Amino acid sequence: MYNKSRNNFRLLALLSSFWLLLLISPVFVQAQKPIKGRVLDERNKPLKNVTLSIARSTYTTTSLNGEFQITPKENINNVDANMIRLRVNNSDRDYAIRDVKYNQSARYVTIYVQAVRRLSGVIRGLTPGELAGKLVVIQGLNEGNPAISDANGAFKLTVPLAFQLAEKAIIKVDGKVVESSRFHLLNNNTQIEILLEPEAALGRPDAKLNAPNTGKSDTIQVQLLNRQRDPLTRTLVYINGSSQLSDDKGYLRIIAQNWEDTKNIDVTGYKLLSRSLDANGQMGEIILEENSIGDENTDEPDEIIEAEAIAAELLNPDEEGNYEQNFTKITDNIVEDRNEIVRRSRRLTRDLRDLTEKLLQTTNLNPSQRKVLKGYLINLEQALAANDSTFSTYQKEAWTRISKMENLIDEKDSLRFVAEEKIKEMELIYNRLETEKKLAEIKSRDNIILLSSVIFFLSLLAIGFYIYNRIIDRQKKELVKTKNELDDKIEKINLQHEEISSQRSKIDQKNQEIERAYNQIRSSIMSAERIQQAILEEPREFLRHFEGGFVTYYPRDIVSGDFYWFTQRGPEVIIAVVDCTGHGVPGAFMTMLGNSLLDQIVNENAITDPAAILTMMDEKVQTLLHQQERETSRDGMDMSILNINIYQKEVIFAGARQPLYVLHDNSGEPQIRQIDGTSMPIGSSRYKNNLEYQSHKIVLSGGEFLYLQSDGYQDQFGGENPEKVRKFTKRRYRELLLSLYGLNSVEQKKKVEETFQNWKKEYAQTDDVLVMGIQAF
Repeated sequence: MYNKSRNNFRLLALLSSFWLLLLISPVFVQAQKPIKGRVLDERNKPLKNVTLSIARSTYTTTSLNGEFQITPKENINNVDANMIRLRVNNSDRDYAIRDVKYNQSARYVTIYVQAVRRLSGVIRGLTPGELAGKLVVIQGLNEGNPAISDANGAFKLTVPLAFQLAEKAIIKVDGKVVESSRFHLLNNNTQIEILLEPEAALGRPDAKLNAPNTGKSDTIQVQLLNRQRDPLTRTLVYINGSSQLSDDKGYLRIIAQNWEDTKNIDVTGYKLLSRSLDANGQMGEIILEENSIGDENTDEPDEIIEAEAIAAELLNPDEEGNYEQNFTKITDNIVEDRNEIVRRSRRLTRDLRDLTEKLLQTTNLNPSQRKVLKGYLINLEQALAANDSTFSTYQKEAWTRISKMENLIDEKDSLRFVAEEKIKEMELIYNRLETEKKLAEIKSRDNIILLSSVIFFLSLLAIGFYIYNRIIDRQKKELVKTKNELDDKIEKINLQHEEISSQRSKIDQKNQEIERAYNQIRSSIMSAERIQQAILEEPREFLRHFEGGFVTYYPRDIVSGDFYWFTQRGPEVIIAVVDCTGHGVPGAFMTMLGNSLLDQIVNENAITDPAAILTMMDEKVQTLLHQQERETSRDGMDMSILNINIYQKEVIFAGARQPLYVLHDNSGEPQIRQIDGTSMPIGSSRYKNNLEYQSHKIVLSGGEFLYLQSDGYQDQFGGENPEKVRKFTKRRYRELLLSLYGLNSVEQKKKVEETFQNWKKEYAQTDDVLVMGIQAF
């Protein structure tokens, strides 16, 4: 009983483990399975050297054809743009994700990106407390994703590279349309200034500099001083995006409501030390402290210090952080700081250019003024060089910090995984101890039951022994009777065996005769195959005339009722794909007849128009097979003919119950075009309905693929469900041709053949198969 209980427990544990393994194995396998994909630009061309990550995976780089393979760190069922981080290396453009298409069954993702640029703007005319949180929408650009202004009224938009902002654009702020007179386009239409109050209250950059003091209460006269309280004369000042030049005594004038904006004052080579305003609010002082270039280069940006602090917080095992949110915050700050350095560099370059032009154009400056301006020009050049150096150093350090932070996050995830595994291991040990304790209790109880069972078993054994002896005696009598009956049956079986041996000898003799006949027939068919192969040209002989192409040819019974034929007459290449009635030996005879007639009609009679060739073929087949006399004859051919003029780049098609498929590009999307032939076969006069074969002239722009085929591919039986066998059908065949878009001829041939074999599987081939693809120009 103890062994039985123990075995039952083991069986239960084994079944539980088995079902648990079944439940978790698909998730584990899927999580470890890599994702493949490709990055395409706005012209659907592959992008190389793109560094990207999906779902916090390690970064990878695309190959020369834009392809990549990546393994996520977590199980995902879908891939969207929010899960992807990428940057295009060694490019002077910025790129943004335009669309993402993910095939879950194939685990293949296609990422479409487009070149973008940054469009910045600012809202003016409001108090500082009203500037933040404004929703800015430009009609036709960002209706679904409004830009949000910050505390200074600044906002940014990412726009396509070709986007141009017009003065007639419709702009909305918090859902209200802004009049065209209330916004201005600056810096070659790359910046927007939106005025929500009259211009007089805005302190615009194009207002007159150093206006005289009129005593009005809405202006403040401000003097710029250095740390030693010396006036900073002829100094270019930026106050929240607006620029002014101080006069010979360091004075400048600003709008009263912009006094708070002086907290964000920007003077090249200086930093704000203090500012003050008199009791009347009419006079102000701004004291600036000179900042050396060396100090600017050595200071680490606040965003990097913040990144290190958050990284340390993420490594604290006592706290749980939102990794993705913090990481996004850091990277956004780094990008913002980088953009600020770039803007500052552009501003310094513009000021340097403007000041140089003014210096060259102004002739009434005295030597002292010219010396001061030259000194200021040198300071601008030094500041620009320092800013460029800061940008280069900061960019390298930023990516180093990001890589370091990613490694730290990965390390913490690894430590957490190890800790969880240890906890699971301890739980298993605890459960095993509990089980052993229960088993000990069960064993003690089973010992008592076992003793009682032994006594009961011995009593049953004695009774059983007596009954057994009675049964043995009865069985002995039955065995003697059965033995006599078996002896009679064995004698009859021996007689039957001799008769069977005689019949087997006759069967072996017949089998040998059948095998000899089979070998003779097979030898004849193999000879017919060699003759048929000798008639068919090698595909490479005619494909050399074109950009690319392939031929897939599967005879059903060694020799085939399908064949292809071509010839060249001057600049015209004539190609035919023919499906004869039947297959095997009868079909092969028809192919030899068709091949001979094509040679006679085209090469001897010099007929090259596809419709005329089909008409002549129809007449000759009916004559040779006496179909006018025998109306029941069904022998004939389905045929497609192309006349390709390789010099004039023209294509003419005609078909007898066979279509032509043209795969071409339609605004970046693949499209298949079907050109039907005449619904009348070659020969077999019972199908004639006063129809005539028609030629179709096809206009090609270049890059299209032309496909000719017999109906064997579409009529093949098979499928993924063995309980529901069905044909491949024309619809699946068209979908297969659409999937060949973007592949070269070698890849197309491989996919066509693999799709056929995967569909056919173990089922017998239904008919001869012939598929031809050609890229004419």
